[in-house]
Amino acid sequence: MNPAPHRQHVFLVPGFFGFVNLGELTYFGHVKRSLDAWAEAEGASLEVHRVRTPPTASLARRAAVLFAAIDALPEDEGDVHIVGHSAGGLDARLLLTPGATLPGIADPERVAARVRSLVCLTTPHRGTPLADVFTSAFGQQLLEVLSLATIVVLRRGTLPARMIRDLAGLVVARGRSGLAQIQRELLTDVEPPLREAVQAFASLVRDDRALLPQLSPQAAEVFEAAAPDRAGVRYASVVARARRPDWTGTLAQGWKPVHQASHVLYSGMWKLAGSDVDGRDDWGGSEQGARDGRTAANDGMVPVWSQIRGLVLDEVMADHLDVLGHFNLPTASPAHHDWIRSGSGFTRARYDLLWDRIARFCLLGEAPEPTEERAPR
Repeated sequence: MNPAPHRQHVFLVPGFFGFVNLGELTYFGHVKRSLDAWAEAEGASLEVHRVRTPPTASLARRAAVLFAAIDALPEDEGDVHIVGHSAGGLDARLLLTPGATLPGIADPERVAARVRSLVCLTTPHRGTPLADVFTSAFGQQLLEVLSLATIVVLRRGTLPARMIRDLAGLVVARGRSGLAQIQRELLTDVEPPLREAVQAFASLVRDDRALLPQLSPQAAEVFEAAAPDRAGVRYASVVARARRPDWTGTLAQGWKPVHQASHVLYSGMWKLAGSDVDGRDDWGGSEQGARDGRTAANDGMVPVWSQIRGLVLDEVMADHLDVLGHFNLPTASPAHHDWIRSGSGFTRARYDLLWDRIARFCLLGEAPEPTEERAPR
């Protein structure tokens, strides 16, 4: 008789677009289904947990929520692994930092010692220029509108072309006039039960934005120096690099106004995320290359040079939410809806390969050679 498989737990930590459950929409919904299916196919005993961190609270507050989620497991319940998307990777790194101090927690070590692996997925280890944008008066309102628009798009598949066009124009021009109107229209377009949840989410973003200055490149330098890796934990990073906006990418979106407007919005986000460099995107593909030469390459939110840290488990042509399954595949059940149309060509097959690699790294200790991909020029 074969012994029962060893019990393992994966905790999924969201980033600063961190809605976990809003109505039927889940931030990690596709990921959880993928990991559950992987465990069934491999005969693994796995439980997947989605952590409800406050979306834009400080790293310390968010890490304390992650602590509480893991601490709720009985001590003999099995190994713990963490996958942190975007700022969620920093939450986990802070929890695992030897000697870390977290609000309201006397002994973070008792939980940190239980963690066996951490995968940081498109994490801004060295910050992102968008943090500086979002801390301005314009950026604070833009963040609320983008959060709301993201929720609506991932639930319904799209926004009206006019609304996307207006939002894209405001992003490109960095103008506040019109953002409030778009926000009102978005809320009006959402059914009442979800509207209440969305308004509560927006209130969390509005009331506590301590995370945003902590994601600036300047603050990230301090965090990087003060948060060494924990001995005994296996660390890895996943790097996403979305297509650089150009006229060929615009043509590739086709004739539909809504697709063109979405691509204009992506182009504005891409330029903001790469705004502190000279426009090059010929990154070196290594951690040292990222340190030595910052380039414009990014996933629409986080620069490539900021995502690379330690073992790079995989490098994918994808935007910031593609890697979570939020790419265009309406024929799937449930449907996969794109965040914004980056034209990066991320596919279901590539998504499945990415999450197979993450699962094997965390649960089996495997570290396959990454497949490097380059954007079409």
